[in-house]
Amino acid sequence: MNENRLSRRTFLGLTLLGCLSLGGVSFLASCQKKPDAEKQGAEGMAKGGPAAGDPCADISGLTEQEKQTRVANSYVGKSTIEGKQCSNCNLFSSGTPCGTCSLVRGPINPDGYCNAWVARKT
Repeated sequence: MNENRLSRRTFLGLTLLGCLSLGGVSFLASCQKKPDAEKQGAEGMAKGGPAAGDPCADISGLTEQEKQTRVANSYVGKSTIEGKQCSNCNLFSSGTPCGTCSLVRGPINPDGYCNAWVARKT
């Protein structure tokens, strides 16, 4: 009967091995390549292709460095964060129909957003 019992050391070793295996599988799953549909946004904007319905998406006249600034700041043409749009950012200057930004070069959609957003001073 004692032959079927696990020692504490064996139990802890097997538990640790199971946790490490599960963690490894989780890590590898998170490294999976994203589908093309999820790559839209800043990376898609950097390629110079205008987004459908966004008059401010044509960045074909920008240099590669200027395009990379847009990607580095995660600029998107449509904000998903309530209350944070380029139009109420301190770095944004309005234009027709697109504005400009003192940090991110090129046409800026007033409804857009990037990580450099700063509340407009009132």
